[in-house]
Amino acid sequence: MARDLKFLRDLVGDARFESPTAPRFVLDLRRADPDAADSGWLFESSPFRAIFNAFDPARAEDFWRQAALARQYDAVVHFDSTGPTMPLPGLPPAKF
Repeated sequence: MARDLKFLRDLVGDARFESPTAPRFVLDLRRADPDAADSGWLFESSPFRAIFNAFDPARAEDFWRQAALARQYDAVVHFDSTGPTMPLPGLPPAKF
């Protein structure tokens, strides 16, 4: 992998991806090597928060999952900060 990921190994969940220099990024897991020191942890099961498109802060504990990221996904898309979905102004098209 292009970036040294060893420092992420001891953190838990999405805290592994917090970075002041990369507040949003895509990590291509297809290139991860299970035997490499910098990316092997991506093949181990650990807790991660899966927020997707509907996060309810009142049920925050429901969004944690055990995941071996590189075994279950092709990529991790990380945004350090997000907000609620907002409807677009105007009417939807009559036909798609």
